[in-house]
Amino acid sequence: MHSELAIKIGAVAICRFFDFANAGDCNGYASLFAPHLSYIMKNTNLTASQMCGILMGKKCLSYPPSKYETWKIPLPPQFASKQIKQATSVRKSNVRILHLSDFHFDPLYQPGAVTDCPQKICCREMSKGKGTAGYWGHTTNCDAPLHLLKNLVNHLNTSHATDYDLLFWTGDNNPHDDWMTTADSIVFTSTMTSNLIKKHLSNEKIVFPILGNHEGMPANQLISILRLTMF
Repeated sequence: MHSELAIKIGAVAICRFFDFANAGDCNGYASLFAPHLSYIMKNTNLTASQMCGILMGKKCLSYPPSKYETWKIPLPPQFASKQIKQATSVRKSNVRILHLSDFHFDPLYQPGAVTDCPQKICCREMSKGKGTAGYWGHTTNCDAPLHLLKNLVNHLNTSHATDYDLLFWTGDNNPHDDWMTTADSIVFTSTMTSNLIKKHLSNEKIVFPILGNHEGMPANQLISILRLTMF
């Protein structure tokens, strides 16, 4: 039986055995991805050794992985090609674009917290380790504090408001704590970022918002264009 509970228990055991993460993080990742792993195990044509080969490498296999390791991702149909008329006149000025991406701000960032910890993300009050997080952030395993994001958009508004015509905002707003991500946390960080952009940057500017790979739940999950209702 490929129950989600059994898969979760096995995934946590593998995660801990190979020391991919600590116990809490392994449990979080297993809980998030158990439904996906359950679906794969119930519908795959791969053997146990082949699945091991995909996860752990060719040492699990008795033959080269090229016999089955062919990934196919369904893509939307291409648009029909058409001849584009060349512009008859040249613009007097270029279109200036401000591109904002990958804020990854951490609502739990704590100045003074440790910067070197066993978790994937440090600089939080519960982090254990060494180092000291600065007020504006840190270059180690830490995401950005919210006040850094607020300072950034305020600076752009006061010092560069006339320096761009369009705004590209390409997502990835939430922190890298994938093992504890929820739909609510993604909505929270996206809403917070959206409100800041609306307040400081979108006056008389056209904003092109795009979802990033971390706006999915779990992160990095590709969905079919036919399943438009999936979060």
